[in-house]
Amino acid sequence: PSASPSQSPSASQSPSASVSPSPGAGLTINDYNSGQQTAPGASGSFNVPIAVNGTNRLLVAYVSYGEEVGDRPDGNVIISASYNGDPMTGLLRKESGSDAGDSGYGELFYLVNPDTGTNNLTISWVNGGTGGQTVVIGGGVSFYSEVSALNIQTLTSASNEAGSAPTITVGTATGHIVVAGLSEGTDAAVTVGTSLWNRNVNAGSSAGNASMAYNTGAANATITGTNDGDKGAIIGIDVYETS
Repeated sequence: PSASPSQSPSASQSPSASVSPSPGAGLTINDYNSGQQTAPGASGSFNVPIAVNGTNRLLVAYVSYGEEVGDRPDGNVIISASYNGDPMTGLLRKESGSDAGDSGYGELFYLVNPDTGTNNLTISWVNGGTGGQTVVIGGGVSFYSEVSALNIQTLTSASNEAGSAPTITVGTATGHIVVAGLSEGTDAAVTVGTSLWNRNVNAGSSAGNASMAYNTGAANATITGTNDGDKGAIIGIDVYETS
């Protein structure tokens, strides 16, 4: 699609059917979706519709920016996310690979109690590169609870080199949900955890493919991407009810 936020993102995968909140339900995944912009230019934006419902709500978004090798902004690109016009808080940007300027980044965002309804998650960027293989991939997942307020904790991240898989283990507890975003150079499929969305676009950078996934556990939860022979990054967070 064009970079205009009035346009729908290209849809290589359909979102889940939105879950209607049930009375008395605890922490539950509500909806998820993703979109992408190839050859995005130095600045632009696109929209991803996501449903948000329930009394207590949380939205987590992940953006993967893959810069064409040889046309690198070396971290100068500025990425932002908003939902229904409300800015989301950036938690962490992670380089795909260990060297600055490895041509890829992942960044995680969140928003507590976003507006209800099916609204647009807007992914925006400035100061980017103009290479034809550059790609921006973004999406999110919404949560709700009819029991208590939702929050996040235990931000965890890792970069991997070629020949290894992106993986994190996040401290958690029963009833929590660990959610993560992954960027990869060749294939962003998930091997440990449950995939929410997955977009494999190109191998023109070390973040031209991205996904989001979740897992649960009593003490720890692990999310791992495929060992695709390329560099990657992963960022995860523990979502929980405050009481």
